[in-house]
Amino acid sequence: MALLEYANIHWRNGSPYSERFDDIFYQPDDGWAESTHTFIHANNLCERFAAWQKQNPFVIGEIGFGSGLNLFNTAAHFLSHAPTSARLHYVSFEKHPWCLEDLKAVQQEWDLAECRAALYAQYPHNHPGWHQIRLHPRITLTLILGDVKETLPELHAQIDAWFLDGFAPSRNPDCWSQNLCNELSRCSHTQTTFATFSAARVVREALQAAGFTIEKARGFARKRDMLRGSCNAPKCAPPHWTDMPADYADKQVAVIGAGIAGATTAQALARAGIPVTVFADNTLHPSASDVPLAVPYLQPGREDTPQRRYQLTAWHTAMRYYQQFAHQDKSVYQPLPIVRTATNDHERRKHQNLIAQQLLNRDEWHSDACDNLVFSRGGTIDLPQLCEALLDHPLITQKNHAVNALNRDVDAWVIDNMRFTHVVLCTGWQKTLFPEPAVAEGIRAIRGQGTLYQSANSPSFIHCSHKTIIPDAKNGRVYCGASFGVYDIDHQPRDADDAANRAFLESTWSDVASEQIGNFVGVRGGTRDYLPLVGPIATSASAEYHYDGWRWDAGKKIERSLTYHPNLLIHAGLGSKGCTYAFLNAELISALLTNAPLPVPRSLLAYLFPSRFILRAIIRNQEH
Repeated sequence: MALLEYANIHWRNGSPYSERFDDIFYQPDDGWAESTHTFIHANNLCERFAAWQKQNPFVIGEIGFGSGLNLFNTAAHFLSHAPTSARLHYVSFEKHPWCLEDLKAVQQEWDLAECRAALYAQYPHNHPGWHQIRLHPRITLTLILGDVKETLPELHAQIDAWFLDGFAPSRNPDCWSQNLCNELSRCSHTQTTFATFSAARVVREALQAAGFTIEKARGFARKRDMLRGSCNAPKCAPPHWTDMPADYADKQVAVIGAGIAGATTAQALARAGIPVTVFADNTLHPSASDVPLAVPYLQPGREDTPQRRYQLTAWHTAMRYYQQFAHQDKSVYQPLPIVRTATNDHERRKHQNLIAQQLLNRDEWHSDACDNLVFSRGGTIDLPQLCEALLDHPLITQKNHAVNALNRDVDAWVIDNMRFTHVVLCTGWQKTLFPEPAVAEGIRAIRGQGTLYQSANSPSFIHCSHKTIIPDAKNGRVYCGASFGVYDIDHQPRDADDAANRAFLESTWSDVASEQIGNFVGVRGGTRDYLPLVGPIATSASAEYHYDGWRWDAGKKIERSLTYHPNLLIHAGLGSKGCTYAFLNAELISALLTNAPLPVPRSLLAYLFPSRFILRAIIRNQEH
């Protein structure tokens, strides 16, 4: 997960050229016409865009993002031809991304200025992994940075049209291998088309062996031939317990809970064009998201594990959202550095190790003279205002109504005499609606109490260690907290917790004169493995039937899909990382319900889907 090497761009006759691959990025005479001929027309996209009436997005897959020319050319044709209800999802792979300055230089005269500005504002630079970027209310880019041999097998998507735009096979053979073509087929369906500038024999044979029909077509300009075709025999991945059947029907979704999980989920679904009704009643049990101040916190482990890859993806996703709020509504988010202190030699060595691994760029974090980690892109969040802003959407209806039971009527969920195709449980630590005991046992209540102080002087950064000190200089306040009480659901404030918070504040910032003006008690829902519950819920009966062999041998290879509780999903178990995790989780929920490309590698689903706790229960009950 170390930072990638940027593309080594040179300019020849005013056009970009790759020294690494000794090849041009596009025809110097007219790259736009080449892109239109090779990819737009060869995939019949204008006609297909015009006819697209589905709720799920039209999905383009591209090997080789390069300058982004194909992306913006496709976006322009989509906006010109597609119905206003249609959406486009563009998935592109790149191993050596351009630096932002080179992108801006080559794109400065291009159309779609607002889309280009959105790309620049959210550009992931050279950070490997999955990066989902909203270019337009109807256009989403998932930019996947890394070696395509490693990243394409992790893609979970159904592509409608492929742009195979890697450098020529003689210069970049990795983009044209048989294994890669097989993965293209796995992510295709019987109406999927492809087009490529290459007509090389190795390309034809690899695509044919992967199940694609091949047709030679006239190439652009002086190039005699190119290839186009369709996938008549898609490859199928082996069954897995994270498989989820596709659902293309129109949807009406109920989200239960209006904290950070519920608000981000409702917002993501509404942006996808799905009507959402949010049910919440905080009069009995206030949401943990009612805390007045919070921070997006990154705490990556020292090893490259699935947990760390998830944390980094979630943090990048969250920071893209918060940077937008920083420009649009400073009352919701105020940029401020975050300092994660090193209190002993072990933590100092850990921080040194993390910096050495180059997980982030130097303008995003660094270590100071005391080996504290300094996150330059941090900030303070007014969490109640954030949730309010997220829920402010014409497709979101809010109901002040407690949901104490879920009723299933044939093909719909019935809540308050309303029928819904899907329900998403965003109920934090409250588990009464969870249909499977093993999933409910995977989450635990964690009480936290924070204290709010009036202060004329406060630190110029956010302090994080075993407690967090969050300054709010604009309103002359400082927040300190929180306590950590596992299996404690008492919402009554405690003097001892306030005293502990004050002692920490005074020992850390002795010059901060403070007067207590309030406190806050919230109960978080955290999981036993410290990763959230996100996704559909399998039935325990299905898991026990198909994976019973794991009782005796947890390493036994079993490739079976599971049966799920119909159209019931969870987004919960965020613990103290809700402000960091929730946005990525919500995008995952939305993608699952709209059959859009998933915003995470498919191997991460095994660490996020709630059914993992059902399977672990089977393994724990091994019989010897």
